[in-house]
Amino acid sequence: MFTGSIKWREKSPFDRTDLDALTRLRVSVPGAGSASLVAVSRSGFAVRGLDHAFSPKDLLAAWK
Repeated sequence: MFTGSIKWREKSPFDRTDLDALTRLRVSVPGAGSASLVAVSRSGFAVRGLDHAFSPKDLLAAWK
């Protein structure tokens, strides 16, 4: 099980504020208290702490 976030901003990477919000919201999902944290970001990542982080290239590679 996972909870996730997609940030498709042109110039701003997934950052600490985004991770904090995802972590806070995870507890709102029934049964997801220990779910993995997953994010997709167009502009990269400026934070550690996600279980999985995907770029647009990762998404396209998954379709091949």
